[in-house]
Amino acid sequence: CSSDLVVFKSSKLFFVMSIRLLFGMANKKTGAQIRQEFASCLMIVVGLVAFTYATSAVKVHSKAETADASGDVLLGVGAIIIALCCDALLYVGEEKYCFEIYKAPSGEVILFTYGFAALNSLVTLITSGGVISALAFIEAQPIFPLLVIAFSLCNFFGTHYLLGIVSEFDSNAAVIVTSTRKMCTVLLSFLVYPKPFTLFHFMGLLCVSGGIFIYEYSRILHKRLIKLAESNV
Repeated sequence: CSSDLVVFKSSKLFFVMSIRLLFGMANKKTGAQIRQEFASCLMIVVGLVAFTYATSAVKVHSKAETADASGDVLLGVGAIIIALCCDALLYVGEEKYCFEIYKAPSGEVILFTYGFAALNSLVTLITSGGVISALAFIEAQPIFPLLVIAFSLCNFFGTHYLLGIVSEFDSNAAVIVTSTRKMCTVLLSFLVYPKPFTLFHFMGLLCVSGGIFIYEYSRILHKRLIKLAESNV
């Protein structure tokens, strides 16, 4: 289910916080703030797991879908964990090297990132021999390029604001924002595809909300302590 995948991938918050510690990017924070951030991370991940369990419990599977699926599940989980590690390294790398060390603007990061991705896609399309079929598809569906342009613009602005969060705050805050957005996506799916809203859904929502509150409270408290220490100097 796409909802399960969306929610499960939101646990990359744990991977991002762990990799930030390994990179030594939490040295400026106090031990109390680090503990509060991990507590908020734990609450968010537990809430997302509860949401995943509830979403899976209300689905109806056929016997053919449930038979001999353990190997596929393990393979899928392993692939998602690898993807989460790569995604976390991307967030932390952008924060540490692009914004902290080189002070690069978000527009420049987007230019190089998506420029390389576009070049890679073009080379793949040419080497796979799909250029002719792609042009034929565009000729048969003239509205498709307009949809691609609209999607690209939305993606650009979304990425621009997300990188702004990374540069202004840190990668943890950016992942919390994206995790909240994904939770809202799943919640909105209940309106589009009516299904039972169980106790586990409610508990997961409470845990995620509580984790976000703890993280924001810790961040604001840390800023106040810094200002107080500077005023006493």
